[in-house]
Amino acid sequence: DAKYVQQLCAVLGTEGMSAKSAPLPGKVREPGSGPPLIEAEASMYRKATGILLYMAADRPDVSFSVKLLASRLATASSHELGLARHLSRYLRGAIDYSIMQWSGPPGRTLRERVAVSVEDGVVHDENNNNTCTGFGDNHLLEVVTDADWAGTLFGRYSVSCYHIFLNGNLVHTGTKVQRCLTLSSAESELLGSVLGISEALFLKRLLEEVFGSDVTLIHMVDNAAARALLQKEGLGKTRHIELSLLWVQSEVAKKSVQCRPISTSWSPADIGTKGHARSRLLLLCAVAGMVTKNQLVGQTELETLTLRDHLRRVSSGNARTTRTRENLIKLLSATLLSGTTATRVPTEAQVEVQAPVYTMLLLVFILGMIVGILILVNVFMLVKVDRALRDHGVLLREAVQRAQWDRPVPWR
Repeated sequence: DAKYVQQLCAVLGTEGMSAKSAPLPGKVREPGSGPPLIEAEASMYRKATGILLYMAADRPDVSFSVKLLASRLATASSHELGLARHLSRYLRGAIDYSIMQWSGPPGRTLRERVAVSVEDGVVHDENNNNTCTGFGDNHLLEVVTDADWAGTLFGRYSVSCYHIFLNGNLVHTGTKVQRCLTLSSAESELLGSVLGISEALFLKRLLEEVFGSDVTLIHMVDNAAARALLQKEGLGKTRHIELSLLWVQSEVAKKSVQCRPISTSWSPADIGTKGHARSRLLLLCAVAGMVTKNQLVGQTELETLTLRDHLRRVSSGNARTTRTRENLIKLLSATLLSGTTATRVPTEAQVEVQAPVYTMLLLVFILGMIVGILILVNVFMLVKVDRALRDHGVLLREAVQRAQWDRPVPWR
């Protein structure tokens, strides 16, 4: 990619400019917002878009930006030319980004590969060896789909994106603007799911034909309504949806495709549906498996999300094992009471020695807070009762005085 990035910067004249942190600026206007391009600028824009289209297949982080620029070729203005230059400056700062193929056993899931990348962080040489160990059996294809419903950048047409993973490694991705206006987010997610499943089924049958082994296909989408539409039979109340989309229901019924949920935070296909801020972009790149200089892109963001996800499971009482709960309690105790910001415990021996003391101190602190709150509540209630008694005494005295004045004087 380095050669094409340098060629792109030379075409757009951005060689000596500083790098950008995101593929798109914070605000993108509608098509044709600026003055029209002259012939030389229009030719420059078309040539730059052609280079970007060639690069987009291997760069999921710029797929949405390239789709946006390519959709405005006919109505390109100075605003679109500025977007192309902004994207070229981002690519200069991310010139060595690439997709890593992590070695691992057949049947490994995306989450398992992400867990390995979180633990390692650095790409080791043994993952890049050229020894062939055979393709094996029981492989797993996972297709993750997402859609941005009724976005403003494409005239309220939704944008679909899919990522296909083979044993946890990204092998194919695509972004497409939907052809029809959808009436709900569930319908747009359904169209994106059909697009991703059709591509994944082709790859599944190709692998089964070439290698002679069964391949499991799992489809993941973060929209519960779209999953319900895929797993049912017929239209129900959604009669406006085209019948040509319902072939996916038969594939799900035949168990050719398995539908499973995925959290929006962990959905790598979200990278191709809209523009993102720097932190979110790095996180999605890490989930997709992108590396730079033998280092995982977005390692810090991925570790933060992993820790937050574990904490949420512990707080909701849905931790898978008691060991996970105990380790997280030790980690929280050491972090809160020692004042450090580390995300890992250095050694197991230090944890075993220090964790009981920290846990007892934390429990004493929590109990002290509870007792203090109870004392404050009691004082507040006593003050309130005393004030009510005083008001009642005043009212009682006034009533007695009125009764004495109203009593008739006896006749003498």
